[in-house]
Amino acid sequence: MVGFNYVRQWQLRAVGDVFPGITLGVSVENPAAIFVGSTATAPLGTGGAFASGGIVNGTVVNFVNTGGGGDFLQNVNVTTDQAPDIIEKAAFDPGWGHYEIYGVQRFFSDNTLRCVLGPCVVGSTAMLGTADNKTTFGAGVGGSVLLPLIPKYLDFTASGLYGRGVGRYAAGQLPDVTIGLDGSLSVVRGWSAMVGLIAHPWEGLDVYAYAGMEQVDSNFFNVGTTLFGLGNTGFSNATCLVTTPFSFAGNTPADCIANNRTLSDVTVGFWQDAYKGAYGRVAFGAQYEYIKRKAFVGIGGDPSTDNNIVLTSVRYYPF
Repeated sequence: MVGFNYVRQWQLRAVGDVFPGITLGVSVENPAAIFVGSTATAPLGTGGAFASGGIVNGTVVNFVNTGGGGDFLQNVNVTTDQAPDIIEKAAFDPGWGHYEIYGVQRFFSDNTLRCVLGPCVVGSTAMLGTADNKTTFGAGVGGSVLLPLIPKYLDFTASGLYGRGVGRYAAGQLPDVTIGLDGSLSVVRGWSAMVGLIAHPWEGLDVYAYAGMEQVDSNFFNVGTTLFGLGNTGFSNATCLVTTPFSFAGNTPADCIANNRTLSDVTVGFWQDAYKGAYGRVAFGAQYEYIKRKAFVGIGGDPSTDNNIVLTSVRYYPF
């Protein structure tokens, strides 16, 4: 569900009741950065993704390590963050409704190499340089509510998150960071929000409807005729809506960079108990979801696409 603030990861959490109806919690959590950055050449704006190991402004940048050696991380990309994410939350239960406020702090790290005798050259085995670790700070604030509009029959929920480097903490997984001029990871400002209604017409039936949205701002720079970043207006989107044998085979044309800017979603569905008794519970449900994706404006416009999804499920809960 686009706009829902949720992520599943390793964490160490402490929670305590400080006053009646007030609970505070703090958590340190496994970090992982979502990097989206592209590079292209003006004036046509053709190019592609900026990959770890690439060069920006004469500096080699590494922001992903790939596991090897036959261990459990073999062929798995692991970001180079050196400190955990930190999350704080306060929850309030005053008697009508449930309310939360929360904050998140993140520390995005990458490794850079600046060559001694001039700009580094891709693939050089002769140039020498000085390596450095760079860390960029990101943070966000958010909140949520759950209100019993008609007790036992109709609930309202809403949540939101705003900050710099918080894309991973929403379901749509928009970027946290992109490439910076000095080779550091540059945080991307963004927000996410979701509202919903959950009805309980009779015992055993839940009917729900949600709407959500996520969006990030552009973050880019140019070095001469070389374009970098996220949402650079010089990037080409010219053939994103043109189907060719090359694109039909799953390839991305050099003139279709189309960095994601906005995701929006509408979801409706239901859950109905088929059995509830001494042997557990059996429930079935169905859901319809409409998702729209819109790219940043570039050469050729701001292409968009959408999708309609229908899901069904039967679940057995033994306890």
